[in-house]
Amino acid sequence: MRTRTFHAGFTIVELLTVLVIAGILATLAAPALYDMILSNRLTSKTNEIVADLMVARTQAVTLGTRTVVCALDLGQYTGGTPTTRCKSGATSTDWTAGRIVFVDDDRDGSLDTTETILKVSPPDEEVRKSGSVSSAKVTVSAANLVNTGRIDFSPTGVATVTGGTATFKLCDTQNRGRTVTVAASGRAGTNSTSITCP
Repeated sequence: MRTRTFHAGFTIVELLTVLVIAGILATLAAPALYDMILSNRLTSKTNEIVADLMVARTQAVTLGTRTVVCALDLGQYTGGTPTTRCKSGATSTDWTAGRIVFVDDDRDGSLDTTETILKVSPPDEEVRKSGSVSSAKVTVSAANLVNTGRIDFSPTGVATVTGGTATFKLCDTQNRGRTVTVAASGRAGTNSTSITCP
């Protein structure tokens, strides 16, 4: 008499069923994953701005001198390497290209070659590659600054703002936003409610 041997395994129908179910689940999860990535990017950019402002304020008080946070001039990128220069002009409210924090020894509000750079927050990778802020996943604009392209902190930590509070508005590609506010006292805070983007 012959004995039958059974081989353990999956049939092709079982494998295809599992692959179809996995595909359906991946299709359902992909938009939520993309949404989470965008939300994290917005939160990260918000935290970077708050950190830059706090570095400037802390160093102003610690060193007993004036410090400045200014919008980085994207046009100064040559071959992917920044020549650290602040954006200039009366209408430069766009801070998407990044920021520079520096000690303003001569109190003229501009970054000179002899002044100490405390921190540079460069633009995101997609902005660096394209050379344009229009490719940014998160845009940043500023309002209520006394000097449109920069915010200054005095040796006592007080910020130069208009109307009591300066505002940095961050918007992502899904038109969700957050704000970073800087009070005249120099304290920075965040808000994610009731933001209209773009």
